[in-house]
Amino acid sequence: MRFSQFSLKVVLFSVIPLGLSTSIILMIQLHEVKTITESATEITDKKAQAIYEAHLRSQSESIADKVKLRLDAIENELNILRGSAQLMIDQPALAELGKKVADVDFFRNHFVYNTQQHWANLPDSDSDISMSIWGYLLKPDGQMDETTRKHVDFISGIKPLLFSIGHYGMPKGWLYIVGPKSTPVMTMTPWAQMPAIFDKEYPGHNTRNWWDFFFPGIVEGWEAWLPDLAPPRQQVTLTPLYKDAGGTGMMVTFFAPLWSADRSRNEGSAALDYNLNNLVELVKNERAGRQGFSFLMEGSDGAVLGLKQEWAKTLGLSEQKSVDSGVTQSYFKLSESKNDVLRRLAGELNGDEPSLHTFVDSRGERYLIAFKKITDFNRWFGQGPTINRDALYLGSVIPLAEIGEVREAIQSEIATIADRSQRSMLLIALGVGFLVAGIAVIFALRQTRQMRLLNAAVQAVRNQDLETQVDIIANDDLGGFASAFNMMVHELHESYRKTYLYNQSLEAKVKERTTELEEKNAKLEYLSITDPLTRLYNRHKLDQVLESEHQRFLRSKLAFSVILLDIDHFKLVNDRHGHSVGDDVLQHISDILQRNSRQTDSVGRWGGEEFLIICPYANLEGALNLAEKLRIAIESHDFPQVGHITASFGVTEYRSDDNESRVVSRADDALYKAKNAGRNRVFGLSSA
Repeated sequence: MRFSQFSLKVVLFSVIPLGLSTSIILMIQLHEVKTITESATEITDKKAQAIYEAHLRSQSESIADKVKLRLDAIENELNILRGSAQLMIDQPALAELGKKVADVDFFRNHFVYNTQQHWANLPDSDSDISMSIWGYLLKPDGQMDETTRKHVDFISGIKPLLFSIGHYGMPKGWLYIVGPKSTPVMTMTPWAQMPAIFDKEYPGHNTRNWWDFFFPGIVEGWEAWLPDLAPPRQQVTLTPLYKDAGGTGMMVTFFAPLWSADRSRNEGSAALDYNLNNLVELVKNERAGRQGFSFLMEGSDGAVLGLKQEWAKTLGLSEQKSVDSGVTQSYFKLSESKNDVLRRLAGELNGDEPSLHTFVDSRGERYLIAFKKITDFNRWFGQGPTINRDALYLGSVIPLAEIGEVREAIQSEIATIADRSQRSMLLIALGVGFLVAGIAVIFALRQTRQMRLLNAAVQAVRNQDLETQVDIIANDDLGGFASAFNMMVHELHESYRKTYLYNQSLEAKVKERTTELEEKNAKLEYLSITDPLTRLYNRHKLDQVLESEHQRFLRSKLAFSVILLDIDHFKLVNDRHGHSVGDDVLQHISDILQRNSRQTDSVGRWGGEEFLIICPYANLEGALNLAEKLRIAIESHDFPQVGHITASFGVTEYRSDDNESRVVSRADDALYKAKNAGRNRVFGLSSA
């Protein structure tokens, strides 16, 4: 009977409570694990990427709307100029307006005839307007023929509006009116010695019709619209992307054609040269994501505008160039991408809603790409009379790896849930431990040594010693209880060990990801201020240094100097030896400048074959000495495949009334004088 009573006590006070406790702990643990697994699967596999894709679509629409607003503003200004010029053509009563405007000193036509090159142009004046008359429109003595004289008198009436829009409108390259094929006089603002620029960049232009030389076939394309002309807004025509002859960067020209009063022929066009950097910078500043990028693309042939080399590499693109027409075109084409997916997408774009796709680059990195149609427009294709409707798209690219940051946030939430579950299990386990400890005390007082050993083990567990084991010295129910206790402690120890290892692994992954992000940010910072070819500072970084030196001058009044140098006859190097040799020359020049400049000097590539050196704490004399040292070093250097190269230097010192652009402009004037004096020399200017 005593055995039965003892067994009953074991069942009631040990087996049943321990069994219930273990079952409850197990059920809670399974429930928490299931909850964590389901949450991680649902958020990571479905929600995270879906949310990011929706954000990319929304951001693409927002950027596209901003670009559309900018283009609408440009087109509005162009149509104002076009409408005014068309009004002058349509209203004979306004024929004398041009002569009256030209009688005003501010807009007077004082043409200067270039006897050597046989062209005429207005000199620079406060009106900031130039009128260029090409040689074939002039008599041998430089006088205009009668037809050209009448056109000049007539078109002078547009000067006030041209000045107003050019100076108070949207930022732009050049705004101008070009006459019809019979008299394509170029009236433009801001002022430029455009015939001289064309003499250098486009030999032979002065003896051929302006329209046929620079935009062959576009006038015929417009006249093909006759007699059923679309509304003026739908006549605006864009050219392919090209490098501006004036050196202002990649341009596109917006043409708004003019018509005779009876609408039977073309009478020239209002035009606006727009620097694509304005749109590119807008797109770059508004790009989606932190590691992604955005770009503009023409829909007909997938021509991509304003794309960085590293972005082009991601898209599998190589730069295209064409010189078939009077202007040099330069662009990337998505339709010729090495990536099969992107090449196919370039030919399938349609509709106004954003389309989202995925692709893998040549390095195996996965990306999301979204396309959003910005606007439709007329496009002239660079040769012949073909003018078709085309579309401009916005492309936005984000690496899928960036979504990992979102997943990290999700993992943090999962960790919080797991931690809460662990605390719950720990509290339950402790509760069971206290219960077992109480039972052990009772059994220790009434029963056997086995119970005292169990009590000591319980105390060890309470002190977080999960490696303790109870010696089993009884072969009865108490021995079985001791064995069950040992198994429970072992399970708790394994659970704690797995939790600890999981936390250690999670911390290691977070640390590794943080290190990778820091390295990528450092690399991006270096690339953002470095010219990729020469490894010198780029134009953006030089602008920052100039601003910094300007602020230092305002604080300390300690002057600094600027050296602007240009490689003499560098175009001949490219023409004779190829651009790869030209690139080698630029790299050698960069190395010479770095080795011979002071450590405090900031040396960078200003553009093309021009370099800028900012010399802190240096007056004009010190900068001249440094420039002479650099000139000698370049002159004495033996360039592979080329031999000897020389450079011309313009030097100036920063003055109290200067700003960043003025001191660089004065250095450019000094450089111009050095070139005019025969090149391979140093010329300094102390003031404008």
